[in-house]
Amino acid sequence: MIDNFSFSRKGLDRLQAIKEELNDEVEKRSAPTKVVYLEEKESYTFPYEVFPDTIQAVINEWHKAFPLPAEYFAAGILAAFSGAIGNSLKVEYKRGYQEPGLLYMALVGPPGLGKTPALKRAMNPLVKQEINFRENYKSAKVTYAEVCHEIKENKESTPKPPPPLCRELIIDDSTTEAVAGLMRENPKGLILIKDELMGFIGGMNKYNKGSDAEFWLSTWSNTIAKTNRATKETVFVKSSYVTIVGGIQDSLVNKLATAANINNGFASRFLFIVPDSFDRKPDSEYEADPVVIKKYQQVLSFLFEQLEKTCGSAQLYEGYATGFSVHPGKMRMTSEAKTVFLQWKNKMIEKGNHSSSEWERGSLTKLEAYCLRFSLILELIQAACEEKEIRKEGDEEEPHINLEIQLETVQKAIQLCAYFEAMLNRIIDNLSQGKEESALSTLPKSHLNVYKELSNQFERSEAMELADKWKLSESSIKRFLKRKDLFARIGHGKYKKTIAVNNE
Repeated sequence: MIDNFSFSRKGLDRLQAIKEELNDEVEKRSAPTKVVYLEEKESYTFPYEVFPDTIQAVINEWHKAFPLPAEYFAAGILAAFSGAIGNSLKVEYKRGYQEPGLLYMALVGPPGLGKTPALKRAMNPLVKQEINFRENYKSAKVTYAEVCHEIKENKESTPKPPPPLCRELIIDDSTTEAVAGLMRENPKGLILIKDELMGFIGGMNKYNKGSDAEFWLSTWSNTIAKTNRATKETVFVKSSYVTIVGGIQDSLVNKLATAANINNGFASRFLFIVPDSFDRKPDSEYEADPVVIKKYQQVLSFLFEQLEKTCGSAQLYEGYATGFSVHPGKMRMTSEAKTVFLQWKNKMIEKGNHSSSEWERGSLTKLEAYCLRFSLILELIQAACEEKEIRKEGDEEEPHINLEIQLETVQKAIQLCAYFEAMLNRIIDNLSQGKEESALSTLPKSHLNVYKELSNQFERSEAMELADKWKLSESSIKRFLKRKDLFARIGHGKYKKTIAVNNE
């Protein structure tokens, strides 16, 4: 038996080194592999106050009855009025510089958040208008058949009558050949609604080496658009007009923001609507007030009919329509409105000059045009809510209307631009994140809260307690713990976080 045992100095130093190595290994195993500093996202609410009280009431009723993101309803309403205006009117900022009410809009969110249902409700008045077009076409076909039969029976040498026209307003076919043909027959303009914009964007230039992109760039600018195929007649449209609106999954926005789409300016033309939260809200028994909703139908229909009468005319044969022409008018700005717009525009130019992002620079330029477009749409919404008559004044060379864009309207348009600029910055920030930041920022709020509160090294029981606190089901937390980008299993029922979250 050895009563006294001692190490030499060298042996003690070696034991201390081994102990430190073991401690380092334990520390390494328990510590996250990366520290991520998550900043609180700035909350930027859609400025609903830019709409008249009538429209705000509609959004409120829809949101209470169908708890989808209210931003989606607001975006749908903007797109619906854009479609109702079409090529009928343009805002004139300076002589020779006009902007239409055309919009390209992307509703961002995961599947099931309600992008399509929100758009359907906003578009409902225009769907009813399309139903009227179809009914008129059915009646016209009967008349056309009768006239053709009469000519044949009487063996007359009268030329065959022109066929009736079935007018279109809402489309979902995005091939350039089909769209160009529809624009030629419907010069007032169209609305392209896509449940999933990526189907439309992904199919561009698939077979024609860039000409699709050129077509949609020209369409946004409201300039000449044409398709020219060797086997088909060239379709030429003088003032192309297609408002585009649809949904895009948050995880797929990078497919829109490709280098090619940024370089050619296509991505910069899109306005993004991003809810503050992607969490679905609980449903309720609330029923939307039909009187409020009917008023929206009346306001949009009133504007549509006013513009049809003032800025359009149908070509008739035997009482049925064989074509429709647009005679565009201009809406001028008051001097005060023009001054405020000019001041704001110069600030945007300066901001763009100092931006390091090509996408942001391009988008800020497009927002200058969008500010004028929003001014046109908002002024006409206000006029329709007040049931103001729209009349043309001046001569054929200067066909302006009796309404002007007011200072308050431009200020509201600037508010809208500030919202869309903030949404763009949020998109750019998300796309520039590292994989760890991206993994955390895309988590639902409840999951992120659980992750933040978990110890760096923890047991399953701790995760279950936090799941109960943040109202996550047992199956949901079990699936969460299986995410290898966020957790590493270090023993039976024991885990460590692979990312440390620091909010400071």
